[in-house]
Order: sequence, then structure tokens, then C-alpha cells
Amino acid sequence: MSACWSCGHADLVSVLSFASVPTSSVSLVRSAEEALEWPTAQIELEACGRCGFLQNSAFDPAMIDYRKPYEESQASSPTFVEFATRTIEDLRDRFELTGEPIFEVGCGKAEWLALACRLCRSSGIGIDPSFRPGRVDSADAARMTIIPEFFDGHRGLTGRLVACRHTLEHIQDVGHFAGLLAESARITDGSVVFIEVPDTSRILEEAAFWDVYFEHCSYFTHRSLEALMARSGLGDVEIDRGYGDQYLLATGRPHRPPVDVGAPDIDLADLGSFAARITDTVTAWRRFFDDADARGTSIAMWGASSKTVGFLSAVGRPITCAIDINPAKQGSFLPGSGTHVIGPADLPDARPDTIIITNPIYEREIRADLDEAGLSPELIHIDGME
Repeated sequence: MSACWSCGHADLVSVLSFASVPTSSVSLVRSAEEALEWPTAQIELEACGRCGFLQNSAFDPAMIDYRKPYEESQASSPTFVEFATRTIEDLRDRFELTGEPIFEVGCGKAEWLALACRLCRSSGIGIDPSFRPGRVDSADAARMTIIPEFFDGHRGLTGRLVACRHTLEHIQDVGHFAGLLAESARITDGSVVFIEVPDTSRILEEAAFWDVYFEHCSYFTHRSLEALMARSGLGDVEIDRGYGDQYLLATGRPHRPPVDVGAPDIDLADLGSFAARITDTVTAWRRFFDDADARGTSIAMWGASSKTVGFLSAVGRPITCAIDINPAKQGSFLPGSGTHVIGPADLPDARPDTIIITNPIYEREIRADLDEAGLSPELIHIDGME
């Protein structure tokens, strides 16, 4: 029997099972053959009745290698950069970070860290095994020291801001990892920890099966994230939602002993309908694709990301292509389905009849790119099927 990775509670409730999903959703795969032969694994999503944390109890970290080409960046999107800018400016002003050092755990390609250093007029340290140089300009790079390794084992790294964005959901031993974040913050007087993760409450409410994939082994609601931070010795915890209520944005300071925050914010009895609602939604999508195929309608998806890989893995229907504005992704193939990734400039040749928008927050950008290409396909939101 599994135990909760966050609080150690022994009794977990089964929530959802996926038998065969790609072990990576944003690895850069350069041939359709390799993508189609990509290794698969199982998801056994379970919920903790004590703290509300959800985990893939079938997760095996050995099946993912973040040192191989891996493209998670959202920095090509003006919408995302605007959101990141507002987030950093808010942190800077609330915690008086101007001129103060920043440490980011799981910095990816260091684009967020570079922006934070620029806006705070400060220096930064980042750590991430998937880091690749050359993604930020030389002036930004000069402000930063990047360690292309895993965080665990690197004690002593710190900053007045210790940031961990979209990394904690990839971590199996979240209790230990959150403790390391608090430990890093304790080294610097007045330090604050900032954590950004997907909001699992939205996934549960929308039966958003496309947001459940192998790399994300840990899933947080507002209360389970608060509980994890409190048990790690972080106090003054504040949690908001952002990016169209898709993300939880949390801050805390390392100045009190561990505490328990009380009951979870999910009802385990209600989780019983989650898998059933997903089954119904997947069935509806399959009918949609079958009808489109009968009409000769070509379908593409906007976003060569985890959402698209998760969606295609569950629905099991081919699409014409995936469209992504990130140049690093263009020309690659999606793990599992072998779907070709193109850029907006290639749309006049592809000319899909229907485009499924995987993240509605980008719709304004998408419509602008389609207008520039002189195309007007039908647009459908990924969460619009019932």
C-alpha cells in the first residue's frame, strides 16, 4: 500500500488509472519513428485523505531523463512573459527584493530567472539539469550563475528570494524537497520562498484529463500545498491563483516550527466521479474525431506541450499537426503520437479546418497568428467538450 509522499499518511484513495502514457511530454524528438516508439508507463493517481495531496503512486523517476533535450519553456509567448513580469514585480515590491540575490530551483532555460534579475536589478543563481546555454542574451547571462544539475545534494545555495516554479509537481519526495527549499531560505536573513505549481482543484473540477501526465507525479490543491509548506517550517504562507486560475502562487518565510493546517479542501467522496467524468469526456472527443474523419475535416492542436500529449494519449486519435510558437519545438515530433510540430509560419501549407486550443489563455495570440496567415479555421477549446 502506498503512503502519501507529502505527509506520510498510509491510507490513500484511488482516483484515476491510465494504463499506457508517454514517459515524457516535452522531450524534443526529431523523428516520427522515435516518437511512436517512445516508452510508456502507468499512472495510478491516488489522493491522501489527511492532507488532500494527489500522487501518481506508479511513478518511477528512473523513466525520465531531464538531461536529454527537453523543451518546457513558455517564454516565446507574450502572454506568459506579461504574467511572469507581473508576478516578479509583485514579489519585488512586497518583499523589497531590489538589488537582492535570487536563487531559482528548477530554472529550466533560465529565462524567468533572467527576467527576475533584470526587474530586480540583482544577481541570480539557478539550478536545473535541463538547462541549455544560449537562451538569454549576454547581458542577462552575466548576472547569473547556472548549475546544470539536480538540486538535491547542493546544500548552501540561497538568495533573498528562493523560487521554485513548476518543479515541485515533478518531484516524488515532495516532503524532503520542500524541506530543502526552506533550508536554503534559512541561510539568508529575511529570505522568502516562492512556489508556483498547477492548481489541481481546477483539474478535478473540469475533469481535465489532458493535465494528468507522467512527468507530473505530484498534484497540489490550495490546502495541500499550504500543509506541505507549513510542515516544512514555512510560516506566513500566502497562496493566490494566477494565469487564468491555472496556477497556485505561494509564498512563505522560514521562521516557525512545522505545524499541521488541518483538514483537506477536497472531498474524497466526490473524487469517485472524477474518473467517470473523464471517461465520458474522452468518449465524446472520440465521437468528435470520428465524425470529423467521416466529413474529411482536418484537425490540428495549438500547443506542442504536455496538454496535447496528454490529450492525444487518452483520446487515441491522430491529428494533422501541432502548432507551437516556440522555435525550439518546431520540426520535432510529439512523444507517443508522432505528431509533427509546425510553427505559425507553416499554417498556410497545413491549412487545418479545425484547431483545438489547448490553453484558452493564448486565444488572443492564436487569433492574431491566424489573421496574419489569412486563415479562419474553426476554433474549439480543449475544455469545451461534454
